[in-house]
Amino acid sequence: MIIRRQERAVKEVESLRQGTGVAIINTIASSEQTFDHAKMYANITLRKGCGIGYHNHVDETEIIMVNSGKATYNDDGKEFEAYPQDVLICEDGHFHSIRNENDEELIITALVIKK
Repeated sequence: MIIRRQERAVKEVESLRQGTGVAIINTIASSEQTFDHAKMYANITLRKGCGIGYHNHVDETEIIMVNSGKATYNDDGKEFEAYPQDVLICEDGHFHSIRNENDEELIITALVIKK
């Protein structure tokens, strides 16, 4: 199977998880394609000033890879910078957020795995 770029769903979401600005979500594979094991598998682009709000994960884990740009990541209330090829993991029961405070677009890959 091959899923061409033009066949994948792309949507712009305002205030994702009560974050700031717009998140551009480019789905890599749907829930059906992952046999419902993944709630989300997507590349997400955040422009300057945009972010995904502080939220928790229940009965799931989110794994994020920073592809390009620099992220400000909040992991259970602690903030730090994340750079390309860094992997960020928010396990079941924990909280996190991510935002872009820089001129360069922040592009991440997010995989949310159901428990």
